[in-house]
Amino acid sequence: MTQKDIASKFKGDVVIWITILILCVFSVLAVYSGIGKMAMRANDVSKEYLYLWRHVFIMVSGLILMWVVHLVNWHKFLQKTGFLFLVIACILLIITMFFGTEKNHAKRWIDLGVFLVQTSDIAKLALVVYLSGVFANIKEFENDFKQMLKWVYAPVCITCALIAKADNSTAMLLFAVVVLLMFFARIPMKKILTMMGICVIGVACVFLTLTVWKKIASDDNKPKSETRVDTGKSRIVHFLFEDRIPYEQDYMATLAVAEGGALGKMPGKSEHRFYLPNIESDYIFAIIVEEYGSLLGIFFIIVPFLVLTYRGIKIALKSSRPFSAYLVLGITFMYVFQAFINIGVSVDVLPITGQPMPFVSRGGSMFIMCCLAFGLVLSESRMNVEEKMAAEKNVAEIDEEVSEIKE
Repeated sequence: MTQKDIASKFKGDVVIWITILILCVFSVLAVYSGIGKMAMRANDVSKEYLYLWRHVFIMVSGLILMWVVHLVNWHKFLQKTGFLFLVIACILLIITMFFGTEKNHAKRWIDLGVFLVQTSDIAKLALVVYLSGVFANIKEFENDFKQMLKWVYAPVCITCALIAKADNSTAMLLFAVVVLLMFFARIPMKKILTMMGICVIGVACVFLTLTVWKKIASDDNKPKSETRVDTGKSRIVHFLFEDRIPYEQDYMATLAVAEGGALGKMPGKSEHRFYLPNIESDYIFAIIVEEYGSLLGIFFIIVPFLVLTYRGIKIALKSSRPFSAYLVLGITFMYVFQAFINIGVSVDVLPITGQPMPFVSRGGSMFIMCCLAFGLVLSESRMNVEEKMAAEKNVAEIDEEVSEIKE
């Protein structure tokens, strides 16, 4: 059976399906190692299996969503509604800014009762969808600065600024993906640099306004709480200029990777999971390497994300629809970049960011949005295969008619 035959039955890129399933299997194993700490924090060891089954339920729900989405021809609908999608996402970011659930000095979540929704996950995908539609028709107004300001520069600046208020690293990640998409769209470097300058100035103005407003509104007698900007500054300074201090999270993550060695300590034997914060999310790669070793960590974590990159690029190149091609590229690089940022933090080559690893880290809305996004990628893969099969069928029918005429 050829790959084309398998793809016709699985309705999408088989390699992507297998790769995501491999990541999900390691997610269950790694999260199970990390949730023991969560149960201890809750002073109820019996909740250990509750956390695990909740993660498995979210994972299965996400995979079902991915299957449903990949069966739908979505490109025309999304191309028409991309701006509306982005507006809704920005409204959710504003609601989160004022009424969201606060954790670690940041309001990133909206509490729906059943679970928390991180609105920046929605905004990331919304901006990529919107810009894919814009870049598909960029030649119509590429040389008009006002139109570029209206349809490209302003939406990027506003979305990144709203995200950066509570999550600096996600805003920078999204901005990097936008710049990469502009390269793919063959937008001149001058216009890319212009957008970068406008966004930097815009974000700086937003932060300056919020800082002044906070000083005016705050009570001088109350102790000043640390903002996410202060946290980001301190993390960068610590990473660049300060020595690692034992028992701090970056030191412990590096130690976990180092002690894992080539073969690891075996599943469930991680010692550093009890010392690292958010071990089932932000530092999950460190625990995977500590328990399974660097060889398996590279083979089952790093290689799958490289495979996703290759398959995503291949699907985009085969697409006959510019909007779909840009969207597949944007989704692929956004989540692959996020994965390697998570890895970089664990091995101490990047400052602490708090970026979870797609398809591996524990998380409700993050995992669901990953599945939704790659459902769109698989849908485009399915459509490419169907178009190719239809074209081959038409050629065969034409050849058959020609042969009949000759006879």
